[in-house]
Amino acid sequence: MKTYGDSTKTPGQHIDDRCYILAQFPESSNVDWARDLRTALGGGELKYQKYLALRHKVQADKKLWKRVQDGTAEATVAVIENSFYINAIAYRFMQDGADLGHDVTFAAILREAALCMIDHAPIMRIPDLIPDLIFAPILRRIPDQPAYTPEIVYGKIGEKFNDATVFAARAHVAFDIDDLGRAASTNELFLSPHRRRLVSEFGKIERVFDNEHPKSAAMLNEMILSCDVLARNFPTPRISESTSDSNDSLQAADFCAGFASEILMNASDDRERELRRHFRKVIFNGATR
Repeated sequence: MKTYGDSTKTPGQHIDDRCYILAQFPESSNVDWARDLRTALGGGELKYQKYLALRHKVQADKKLWKRVQDGTAEATVAVIENSFYINAIAYRFMQDGADLGHDVTFAAILREAALCMIDHAPIMRIPDLIPDLIFAPILRRIPDQPAYTPEIVYGKIGEKFNDATVFAARAHVAFDIDDLGRAASTNELFLSPHRRRLVSEFGKIERVFDNEHPKSAAMLNEMILSCDVLARNFPTPRISESTSDSNDSLQAADFCAGFASEILMNASDDRERELRRHFRKVIFNGATR
């Protein structure tokens, strides 16, 4: 089985005003609505920006617009809210007595926020799958593999805050399995009763993302294959990138990411709640409900 994901960023004057949004569809999803929407927009690749220029025309076709709304609702949407991590790190520095802007630079805050974001990603929990009586064969890390600290991951994916947001979002949606709806967060999947299913189901799904950030895809594959039981059962890379120009599912994901961005920007109060009202699954800074 495959899933297809594409992303966007909310606009904002400053980095802490923005969110990174990744929408994902399973290959079994019916994306006929995306094909018909593309035709209504004049053909070519379906892009949310193209829809914005012709939204009144599209929404005037009530049958088509109802199909678009129903179709987009089937996506899983992950949101990485920059301010969530930046503010948490700034608060931690202040609790330690630091004078922001004097004792610590904004660049230092961004670096620590990026490391926190990476550490919060569920892929970092793979070493925590300590074997117990329910596991056979024994789960262990492949010998001579390095431990994946947030600092090591950060260095390999590019050492920029935006690199961390892409990595984190992809890491969260890589754990979009059936049990996700019953867990409170992607990290909770590593706890009983979810983790047995996690081990058996996780590697069966290939995650395909639009061409954007090959280093994050390579890093995720490396970390997945560092886990002995996953490497043995699923020895090929499970994360890849592809072009969206001839892929209806990636184009549908692009549209959904833009649609989610608009919901976030127009929400008057609780942005997370507004997203959950529309989409099948929402992973908001790792929280799933």
